[in-house]
Amino acid sequence: MEQVATYQVPVHIAGDFNIRLDRPDDAHAVQLRQLVDCYGLLLHDSDTTHQLGGTLDAVITRDDVGRPQSVTVADVGLSDHHLLQWSVSAARSPPPVEVLQTRQWCKLNVDDLRAALSTSSLCRPDEWPADVDDVAALYDRQLTAVLDQLIPLREVTRRPRPSDPWFDARMPRSQVSD
Repeated sequence: MEQVATYQVPVHIAGDFNIRLDRPDDAHAVQLRQLVDCYGLLLHDSDTTHQLGGTLDAVITRDDVGRPQSVTVADVGLSDHHLLQWSVSAARSPPPVEVLQTRQWCKLNVDDLRAALSTSSLCRPDEWPADVDDVAALYDRQLTAVLDQLIPLREVTRRPRPSDPWFDARMPRSQVSD
């Protein structure tokens, strides 16, 4: 549970737990419920799941993703355990797309950059404005113009890869410590 509880995908754990979940005072049932709750999962209630009575089988899902509306029990006659049935949405959203503007820095020729900068107004201090903000703006304009000439901006469309399984979707990236 420790590993799957952190996945950012729907999680469904179903099966025969061999714990009497219909007995609220059963120590094993209490322990399972606490364990499920500890990982932010949800143990779904259902009717009797065993031929001789009792609820031994269960469905556990993430509390916030892929939550089934209800778990129903059907006796199909193949086992002493009954069949658990639930439905979930299988709709997937399209992957996000980002359009970025970037430069091919690996194609930058340092000698060409040096030559272009040496002929620009950045290397002529007598032409610099008196105001420091204007100097910063001049630097930005001139350097951008030189780079546009040598390695122009290009648009790149990319699809970011899904997050790693260890990343918890409930924690903003700014709160993740190294």
